[in-house]
Amino acid sequence: MALGFALKTLPRTQPPNLEDLAERKAIKGLRPFSQDDAEIFARLQRERLLQTCVEVITSSDFRFGILVGESGCGKTSVLQAGILPQFLRPECEFCGVYVRFSDQEPLAAIRQALAEQLEIPMEWLTTKPDAHPFLVLLTQAVAAADKPVVLFLDQFEQWYVHAKQPEDRQPFLQGLMAWYKQPTPPVKILVSIRSDLFFHIVEIQKALHFDLGPQDVFQLAKFTPAEATQVLAVIAQTENLWFEESFVMELAEQELAGREDGLISPVDVQILAWMIERQNASELRAFNRQAFQKFGGVEGLLMRFLDKALMARVSEGQRQAALKVLLALTDLERQVRAGVLTVSELQQKLTGSLSSQEVREAVRWLERGDVRLITPINRQQQEVGYELAHERLIPSLLKQAGRELSAADQANQLLDRRVNEWLGNKRSGHYLFGPRELWSIKQQKPYLTWGPKRPQKEKLLALSWRRVQGFTGALMAVCLGISVFLGWLWYIPAGQMQQVRWALVNPMGGPLDRVSDEDAVSAAIAFAKDGKKQKAMDMVTQYVDLPGSQAQFFSQFTSVLIHETDHQSIKKDLNLMQVRAEKIDDPYSKSIALIAIAAAYGQINDPKLAQEGLKKILKAAEAANAERVMEAISVKYAYLNDWGQSLKALRYCPESWKVKAQIKLLTLWAEQKKPRLINGAVIVEQPEASEERGKYTFKANLYGPTEGCNQYVDWWEILSEDQELLDRPHFDISHDDQQPFSSTSKPIQASDNQTLLIRAHLHLEDKDKSGYEARQAWKGTIKDGFEMIRLPEKYATDLAKADPQPKPCQDKSLT
Repeated sequence: MALGFALKTLPRTQPPNLEDLAERKAIKGLRPFSQDDAEIFARLQRERLLQTCVEVITSSDFRFGILVGESGCGKTSVLQAGILPQFLRPECEFCGVYVRFSDQEPLAAIRQALAEQLEIPMEWLTTKPDAHPFLVLLTQAVAAADKPVVLFLDQFEQWYVHAKQPEDRQPFLQGLMAWYKQPTPPVKILVSIRSDLFFHIVEIQKALHFDLGPQDVFQLAKFTPAEATQVLAVIAQTENLWFEESFVMELAEQELAGREDGLISPVDVQILAWMIERQNASELRAFNRQAFQKFGGVEGLLMRFLDKALMARVSEGQRQAALKVLLALTDLERQVRAGVLTVSELQQKLTGSLSSQEVREAVRWLERGDVRLITPINRQQQEVGYELAHERLIPSLLKQAGRELSAADQANQLLDRRVNEWLGNKRSGHYLFGPRELWSIKQQKPYLTWGPKRPQKEKLLALSWRRVQGFTGALMAVCLGISVFLGWLWYIPAGQMQQVRWALVNPMGGPLDRVSDEDAVSAAIAFAKDGKKQKAMDMVTQYVDLPGSQAQFFSQFTSVLIHETDHQSIKKDLNLMQVRAEKIDDPYSKSIALIAIAAAYGQINDPKLAQEGLKKILKAAEAANAERVMEAISVKYAYLNDWGQSLKALRYCPESWKVKAQIKLLTLWAEQKKPRLINGAVIVEQPEASEERGKYTFKANLYGPTEGCNQYVDWWEILSEDQELLDRPHFDISHDDQQPFSSTSKPIQASDNQTLLIRAHLHLEDKDKSGYEARQAWKGTIKDGFEMIRLPEKYATDLAKADPQPKPCQDKSLT
């Protein structure tokens, strides 16, 4: 109520009395007549239509109607200069509000029109949470006008042009439905729409559940030749132009009238009058035969009009800029206006085709009063937009722009052809656009006609751009990778050493082709130490010819191999070595190679794998009659407590080597029975384990040679099967007067079935020895007990450097 009272008390500007108005200009060209032109428009052959419209709209049973006509028939002029003024008279029981639809949201356009024409502050037009915004606006409009309201919705087809999807039209359609459901709505609606888009009204009919009656549709027809003659007579009289009625009638019938219907579009009449009025010579500013003969007739009237307008542009670049702006304001697909666009929106739309300055200059020229090819439209607040002056201009615009649109035609043809190929071949990536094709299409973006396959075309373009971008990204990544690689190769030590590798083994011929076998073996060993073991063996095959040198490589290679921790990898490499060794021609050299491989198996910290490997070597040695190998294999089996295989290996051993092997076997057997005989620090008996609160304490009896602080047992240790140090009891004195002696570990966390290994360490002043030279240990579980084993030569020798370490030895003789 307060809002209604405030609106009623607002000061109003009274509409001007038409009788007091001076006669307005009758020639509008492409622009429509406005409210100020009501007096002159009333004389332009629309009297009967205007009278009918006003009578029907003001009748009690009218709610919704349509003004329909072809483009160029003057629908906007009829609304603004014909019907609307009748509803702005004080004595009229209705109040008319004119709304021009564009690319703006319908509710926003209506809200702005209500605020401007009813002089309502924009902030007063608020919405309510319990009602549709459209109903709220209508209620506020009626309150402000203090009488029923008639909304004239012009260019209604723009709603369908810019809200292409049904879901986009739902908000406003819901508002229309809410309005129509009211029993006696105080608001009536008349929309104007192009006849070729009239079919869209069916959607509104279905939503509102109503059928149009004969009186609800106002057909705006074109002029007959007689009507066009009368209109031109009024224009000539108003503008003081010479008028020859008989000639104009002939002209209307023979030149202006359409071939199919014999009628004349009002916009053709206006443009003809405008072109006559703009002539400089007085003899040409006349509607007579002489003037038209000099003028050249009216064939291609709109084309001549547009060409004449654009000829004023000085340079070809300026003409093309004006054409591109006009085309940007055109929906080429439907041949309708593209809506109201601001300068900034036009600049964005024409990016890559025109500069911002070129767009701004072209817009300024096109809106000039003596050009008027585009019309300025005040949008929300003070933002000014522009639209094409009239849709009748579009066909001539396309012809005029034929040269400019040749590239656009090619782009459209390419897009149509490719989308059909893409869809017909199950959207195969083979039919995506390449970079050059995409660029040509992008250049013509304002002029593309999408048609019914718009979603598929947009999808095809999106996928093509994605692939091009992916290719570009991949190319950049490759370039970056090459740059990083070159930087690494020349400036990082690892890269610099790679150059050394390539220099040594150049496939086109390198230095190893020209060096001795000894140097080639050294190079192969260097690659093996560098982690390239397979490459090392291939180098021996390629560059080393002498069997002795090949055997030398195997001996040195095994010393590198035994430091690996991956037993499966070692097994694979040793198997490959065996295959290569068996190919050595010289028996002696073959024996040396097999002995080296057997020694390597003996050093593996995996008894099962070592036995399997030695078995293979034994068979290879038997097959090759490599008798010297048997001695090494026999000893390795003895270290593994496999005395049967050890003796089997001795059967084929030469007498001189068999004696040496038998001596070693007997020594190992004696040391197995009596560990004190082993040279080094040993644990002489099976360790004892005691459990308390889930932890185990071990007791060991230790023995080792002593020479004061120069040589003594300095610790013993408990290891897991993975060589993890679990405990290390250590000593800072020699036990030279307590041999053997006992020691107890701290409680450790272990399960009774966990495999453990217990061994002792000897402190030696000789730094070249590890202190684990006895190679003796006890291996087993708490549950099943421990047995004495002999360890590989290099088994976990690095643990000698691990903490905890004993304190410096205290010589008891000094205390």
